Amino acid sequence: MRLILKTSLAFAAVGYLVALGLYFAPLRSHIPGGIVYAICPAAYLTITVDPSFPTVALILGPINASVYGVAGLPLGLILWFENRLLKREPRQHSGTGLVR
Repeated sequence: MRLILKTSLAFAAVGYLVALGLYFAPLRSHIPGGIVYAICPAAYLTITVDPSFPTVALILGPINASVYGVAGLPLGLILWFENRLLKREPRQHSGTGLVR
C-alpha cells in the first residue's frame, strides 16, 4: 500500500512544480492557453486575471497538486497490484489431498 501513496505523492509534487513553473515561465514564451489549461487544471480559476505568486503558491499549486495526486492513484494501484502478483509464490501442498 505504500507504493500507492508514494506514487500519488510523487504525482502531487510534480503537479505543484508545474504550477510554479508556469508562473515563472517567461512571458515571451507564449505558451498557448489550451496547453496551459491541460497541464495546469487549476489555471481555470484565473482565466481573466494574472495571479500573484502567493496565489499560485498557496491556492493554485495545492489545487493542481491534488488533481495530479488523484491522477497518480490509479497508476499506483496498478503498480501495487502487479507487484503483489509477481511476488506471490505458489501454495505448497502436502500431497495427501486431505485438509486438516
